[in-house]
Amino acid sequence: MEPTKENASIQERFDLTPIPVGVGGKRLEIYGIGNWDRFVSELAEKGEEYIKAFPFWIKFWEASFVLADDLVRRPLKPGSQVLEIGAGMGLTGLFLAANGHRVTMTDFDDDVLALLSLNAAHNGLDTVSVRRLDWLDPDLTGAFDVICGSEVVYQERFFAPMISLVHRYLKQNGVVHLAHNLRHECISKFIDTMPADFHVEKQIKSFRGDGQVHRIVLHTLRRAA
Repeated sequence: MEPTKENASIQERFDLTPIPVGVGGKRLEIYGIGNWDRFVSELAEKGEEYIKAFPFWIKFWEASFVLADDLVRRPLKPGSQVLEIGAGMGLTGLFLAANGHRVTMTDFDDDVLALLSLNAAHNGLDTVSVRRLDWLDPDLTGAFDVICGSEVVYQERFFAPMISLVHRYLKQNGVVHLAHNLRHECISKFIDTMPADFHVEKQIKSFRGDGQVHRIVLHTLRRAA
């Protein structure tokens, strides 16, 4: 499948290059920033506008690797319907699709949606659907066996909309999987607000990247029997 004009535009604007990525014994090529030093330098030239200009979605966050690896190793039933929220680079959803699952990858930003479509097409993943999702006004149809996301809980104002999203789109026997860097305290506050009808399991894994060891917390949320 040839890239669309929209996809070509995002490649040009961010100088994207296909990066080989391996998770769970499979390898994909995922378009990302090939020259981070130059990219960061160009943004830094904007001075105090640097943080505002930084597209945080275009980074491979450590939590997404841990979540992807954890999920592809779990015995998900064949052809599970997966909803990835706040997909960003979409690493988790792409690898779940590569393992035979039907994945709806969602985000709100137009650039993110273009990148997700580009990467799904580049890897020939025809079980991927890319959709815009506004947590405050969701318009998806259907329900999902799995809802997953990495580094998606970072502001308390989104706690209630996210809980509502889970109740609306998770199948009765479905499972939610979330991954966050352990130092991000907001996730603990979010878990404390989960309704009593959810059972929460927690595990902590280590991930080595960029010369550092990152501690990633994985939360598995299931509706109580």
